[in-house]
Amino acid sequence: MMAAVLVPYVASRANDLPSILDLQTNGAFGFPQKEAKVIFEDKQLRVSVTNSPKYLFIQVIVWNDGDSSSGQARDGTEVGDFSALMVHLGSGNLPSSMVDRVYFLNPRPGYPGLHVSTIVSTNPRKITFPEKVSKGGGGIRYIETTQKARVRVDTYVIQLKDLKKGEMDSVNLCYVGDSFKPEFRFNSAGYTGISQYLQDDIPIGQYQEVAFDKNANIEANTVKDLMKYR
Repeated sequence: MMAAVLVPYVASRANDLPSILDLQTNGAFGFPQKEAKVIFEDKQLRVSVTNSPKYLFIQVIVWNDGDSSSGQARDGTEVGDFSALMVHLGSGNLPSSMVDRVYFLNPRPGYPGLHVSTIVSTNPRKITFPEKVSKGGGGIRYIETTQKARVRVDTYVIQLKDLKKGEMDSVNLCYVGDSFKPEFRFNSAGYTGISQYLQDDIPIGQYQEVAFDKNANIEANTVKDLMKYR
């Protein structure tokens, strides 16, 4: 876990700030919202997905998490806002060892940006230590709005080559976010099981299937902007 990186929306004039409606319509930080598909939406968050020939883009806007505070957990561990994107690359509704992946934003203190782990075993549940992604990126950022409310924006940029796109037309995903303050956890599966659930507790059958658009094309500058974590 790690503290979220705060990146305020920089504006030369007050009216340069986006409104909530602007974010709903256009996304944030150059995300191509109009070309994207919304795979989950409720009062807390919206999860949108699109792709280019080389990358998968996921942007999550968390409407009621405007606080980037970090602090200490009950065991003394430094914690802050973080999130995980569960990616099921195997077949069926069971985890696939050495195949399925977990992409993290800000997985632990001192590790900002996008990292990846591979699921090593399912019983007991074990994953590799999160490694920094060399090609791809993203981060947790915050943006001011004209309503004087700050919202949280999680953006993932993942190389399709890492997902073996040439061998499949779709992938199953589940986003899980965690907020230090206010303290709550949220996900794209609508999972409301046990109160203190982990991302592993969400059944693969509740993941969203995302089909790649092989004709999609996103400008290079947009890709660069979305890879930033600061």
